[in-house]
Amino acid sequence: MQTINLQRQLSARSGRIATFIFLTWLLNHLEVEMASLLHEVWEEEDGITVCIANGSRPEFMTADARFIATFEASSWTEAMTKYYEMYDFGVYKPFDSSSEPYSEESKARQIDQLKTRQIRLT
Repeated sequence: MQTINLQRQLSARSGRIATFIFLTWLLNHLEVEMASLLHEVWEEEDGITVCIANGSRPEFMTADARFIATFEASSWTEAMTKYYEMYDFGVYKPFDSSSEPYSEESKARQIDQLKTRQIRLT
């Protein structure tokens, strides 16, 4: 009786291990395509920073703003999490729709915008 129970336990455990190995392999080999946008961090003379994702300079930014950094993110929540970490602002608390992944259309619009943008280098 003890031998049968041990065989059942080993068989069940082997099945779970095989399932785990397969799922791990599958996750490592599937290519999940998510649009990733370029985000830029700019700093004004007064030290205020702004993070932009659409590839165009906001109208409220002065001509003297300086470029600080760039990074990629696949959602606004991911971008703000990185931005908050960069400046040690604490934990970013997202709003409901900010975790939705960026679309391929958003990426295409950003690429088009970046192709036509002119940046003044100082």
